Amino acid sequence: MSGILDGVRVLDITMWIVGPVASAHLGDLGAEVIKIEPLVGDGARGMLSTRSIPMGDWNHFFEQSNRNKKSMAIDLTKEEGAEILYKLVEVSDVLVTNFTLGALRKLKIDYHTVSGINPRIIYVSALGYGRYGPMSEMPAYDFQAWARSGLMSVKGEPGQPPIYAGFGTGDVITSLFLAFGTLTALSHRDRTGRARKSTCPSWVRPCNSGPVCCSPIWPPAMSTSPGSIPERTR
Repeated sequence: MSGILDGVRVLDITMWIVGPVASAHLGDLGAEVIKIEPLVGDGARGMLSTRSIPMGDWNHFFEQSNRNKKSMAIDLTKEEGAEILYKLVEVSDVLVTNFTLGALRKLKIDYHTVSGINPRIIYVSALGYGRYGPMSEMPAYDFQAWARSGLMSVKGEPGQPPIYAGFGTGDVITSLFLAFGTLTALSHRDRTGRARKSTCPSWVRPCNSGPVCCSPIWPPAMSTSPGSIPERTR
């Protein structure tokens, strides 16, 4: 069945949850998604259980996050691997990644390198703490976004420790914003002919709130308001 993104080619250089789920959404809409993995594969391929629940005979965690995709194993640390990737960049519309800024520079798949090869490509990057600031080079994880956004502070019983909302929930929210940003950038390119870079943090400072923090839920909004600390209630 055809989709609204028929004819759009997406390079997926991601791992684990937030990046893979974002590109899976684009595949749901009809895009051709090519997942680039290291020679040992995405680490999620080795998942044996989630929240102590055995996977069973097949890794549904990896399969669900990487549906609608083709896959290639490339060693991006080698010159030959980089050449293969750059050829794909030349004929692609979107590149999605959730690597840290340092890893992107080291592998030479940062925005300036990629856009220099293909000026029309939409560069979509999930960065835990945004592109700027003292934490911009740090990796981020789902539970950190819940804690820093304030959502964890209202989960649980009064007087008891906060409760983590659930495996990958913040990552999945961020992936929706990544997909939304990609669609917006594609629309902008169709109207103006100019490509855009879309960066989506899972949490950054209040002046530039990320998806978990700017979701339409009151605890994150309160946690970034001076003098307002949300509390756990029944």
